[in-house]
Amino acid sequence: MRFFSIVGKGDRAILIGPGGSVSEPFVEYRNSLIRNPQIGHTTLEAYLNYVGIFIEFVYAASELGIAHTQQNLENLMILYQSYLLDAGESNDEFVRKVAEYTDRKKGCAPQSLPIIESALLYFLEVANDQMIRKGEDSLFSVYLPGLIEKIPARQAARIKTVGWLGGVIRGGAKKIKRRRARLFTLTKISSKRPGLQVLDDEYAFPNDKIIYLINACQTHRDKTLYALLAASGIRTHEALQLQLCDINYRERLDTIKIVNPYTRSTYRKGVSTSDIAKLKYKGRSTEIAYLIEPWKTLFYEELVNYLKYEYVRGVAHNYIFHVLKGRNKGCPYFITSRKDRIFAFKRRAKIVGVDLPVGVAIHSLRHAWGFYMLNEFPTEKGRGLPKAIVSQMIGHVNITNTDVYAKYEEEKIIDRIREAEELVYSHNKIFSSEVI
Repeated sequence: MRFFSIVGKGDRAILIGPGGSVSEPFVEYRNSLIRNPQIGHTTLEAYLNYVGIFIEFVYAASELGIAHTQQNLENLMILYQSYLLDAGESNDEFVRKVAEYTDRKKGCAPQSLPIIESALLYFLEVANDQMIRKGEDSLFSVYLPGLIEKIPARQAARIKTVGWLGGVIRGGAKKIKRRRARLFTLTKISSKRPGLQVLDDEYAFPNDKIIYLINACQTHRDKTLYALLAASGIRTHEALQLQLCDINYRERLDTIKIVNPYTRSTYRKGVSTSDIAKLKYKGRSTEIAYLIEPWKTLFYEELVNYLKYEYVRGVAHNYIFHVLKGRNKGCPYFITSRKDRIFAFKRRAKIVGVDLPVGVAIHSLRHAWGFYMLNEFPTEKGRGLPKAIVSQMIGHVNITNTDVYAKYEEEKIIDRIREAEELVYSHNKIFSSEVI
């Protein structure tokens, strides 16, 4: 960003604008994110960055002469999509001017729009509520068509000029409807699904390579972690936040517990306030996670080795996975850099001959588990468990989220067609012999 800077990180981040002014809506938004137990440290920083870019875009548009009218505000949101994706290469002349003014040279990938949209929608709602509490016109409410309804009868056809941000984003006081909105045209998905949105196999770590990945680890801790992820399909942050009371490693049960960390009475014990902010919970339909072979046996074997040889004794917290060296030795492993953990995973994957797509790393073990359970897990009736069972096992709140693991490969379809043709051919031969 050229005119705005985010100073500090996480729960200390503030947005400094031209002249050294601090953005109050940004601070309010940051505090709201911190209070939300489902927003982890990584998501917090990403959301704050997305909102900072948006605020600079609105400021730049105002500086370049966009009149403060409701219609122009609505048009700005349409243009913002092009600003994000195309930057200085946009087909729109005004977007190119804004990109040049803010020195934005490179656009983002279309796949980034949904999370950017989520960040902005949350910001709009927080800013809206903030202004209503102050008895003033609400921030950004004009950008929420279909999601808002007016409290007063008056129309906000003309926007008052009240400074570098407020003048561009004021509207009438409104209350939020409980209905999801969309800001970008590329994220407006029809409620009628045209078909399954299936993940490519390349997003799942190859099952036959998992054992080599685990063996490529230098520590029992990492071997335990990878074996656990392969055995259970749980998310990485769910694994890193496990405590010993969640696992019966002596009896080696087929299940472990995945608990919302904020519901534990001891979740702050032995952890600094800044590190507590790195706890994360996306929600699950069940606290139970199921372990499958052969990774279940390997997980318990490596867990015993980890507890015997590497687990740091005498720490004040109860989290299983620890930092093993350096000044943070003994601290919960979840406080470490996600970027460093991803780098280590990708390096090991490359060693065993697995080249993962950009943006795919440790989560590929969860995808591998989902693909295997839904399509290949051996049963009395063939291969693959019913979607409802897999959805519950993996913890999806919405069963449709499991659809991404359904495999409809060309070879699979052709095999089914050939099987049907053989049955028809066999039936016709029998029928013909009976007629003769």
